[in-house]
This record gives sequence, C-alpha cells and structure tokens, in this order.
Amino acid sequence: MGLGSATARHLLFLPGFLTPAGAYRQLLAPVAAAGTAVTVPQLYRPSPAVLMGRFTTSDEAQAAVALTRGLGDGGAQVFLGGHSRGGQAAWLAAQQLRKQGIQINGLLLLDPVDGGNPRSPQRVATARPTDFGFEPLIIGAGAGGKCAPAAVNHEWFAKAVALSRHVVIQGMGHADVLNGVTGDLARRLCGGSTLTPHEAREQVSAVFMEYIEEHDSG
Repeated sequence: MGLGSATARHLLFLPGFLTPAGAYRQLLAPVAAAGTAVTVPQLYRPSPAVLMGRFTTSDEAQAAVALTRGLGDGGAQVFLGGHSRGGQAAWLAAQQLRKQGIQINGLLLLDPVDGGNPRSPQRVATARPTDFGFEPLIIGAGAGGKCAPAAVNHEWFAKAVALSRHVVIQGMGHADVLNGVTGDLARRLCGGSTLTPHEAREQVSAVFMEYIEEHDSG
C-alpha cells in the first residue's frame, strides 16, 4: 500500500504479523498528507508456512533492508517504522543498515513486540544494547493487553538504547490503530482499550508527524 505522492521524505512502515497493509490506512493517511510518502509493504503472504515460522522476523528485516536501500538510492530521506512484530523487524533492519554504513533519518516503532512465545518469552532484538546514531521513537500502548505482554513489550526497546523518544499513550490498546474489519477483530483479540480507535490513531499520527519533522535533515 502506498500513500502520498513522491516527496523528499519516505516512511517505510512494516505491519504487524499477518496484518494487511490496508489496516493502517487511516493511521498513516495524515502522515502522507503532511508531506511524507508512505509505503506499507506486504512482504509475505498469509499462509500455513508463515504460521509455522517459515518467514521469520529476521527474513522480514532483510527484505526491509533491501527496500530501504532502494528508497535511499533515490535520494529520499528515509524513515523506517513498524507496528507489533513489524516494529521488531524494523528495529532489526535498522541495526543491519547501521552495520552496512547506511544512515536512515529515524525509526518509528508503534507498540513493538520482541517476538517469542508469551509463555516462554525470549527477547531477540533488545537482548543487547544498540546505537542507531539517533534517538528512535518508541510509542507504547498503555493498555497493550495480551498481544503485547510485559515480558517483550515496548519497555524493553526503550531500555535497549541510551536515548529514545519513549511515548506511552494511556488507555490505548495494542490494536486500536487498525481500521476496518481487521481492527475490529484484533481489538477483540487483544483487548485492554479505553480509547476509541479514532482517538488512538489521531494521537499516534500526531506523534509520528512531530518526530518526522524534527528529524528532517532537508
């Protein structure tokens, strides 16, 4: 899914696990309207193989690295972001890009979850301290619910960097930003929300736009 016309700024945003790109349209449309072209790629097709773990977060991160490099080669200022597992993949991709000497403008994580089975969590992305060369934006859902268990939630991403923009939106559930039927189903699954989806999306979009403007090097 692409939003906005070609500009000097581009946000590549990775969706949550098995979440269709279109479920982020209402969240990211204001970002595009403010002058940042947005791409939400569908890097894998939902299938039994994916559910069995055959397209891992590391696979997703590698694919995101290739897309990010392509955007940067076109001269755009590139921001990388993601929600839930997509946030974990974006974090891993940003680490890989840093190792390759490629500097992106910023990293926007929306209630990221660091993988693992909630019954036996194992943090991968945040297991060691990291440095991106800038402060990442980490937005946490204050009422994350069972889809973002405390053992692997946004707090660990904030702890893994020396400096971050860590914003916790009180009352927001993990899936409140999603629109359409996907959003309805995900909110029933994840639970824990006291905000309306519109209120959650409005707050997150505003924080996204403020962060992008502050990290615009143009």
